[in-house]
Amino acid sequence: MSLADLLVNSLYLLVSLADLLVNSAFTRDQYILKSIEAADLEVQLRNCLRSGRHF
Repeated sequence: MSLADLLVNSLYLLVSLADLLVNSAFTRDQYILKSIEAADLEVQLRNCLRSGRHF
């Protein structure tokens, strides 16, 4: 294996790692947003039940 092949393979691995990090951050952000939405719905339901308004 030549030095050029090693460099190309190293760059490919770095790009793959960067892609994994971006996907991981996106997944984490989506999880946080869904958690916030669920908490917001819980508060809305609790307020609705307290006020006596039922839909």
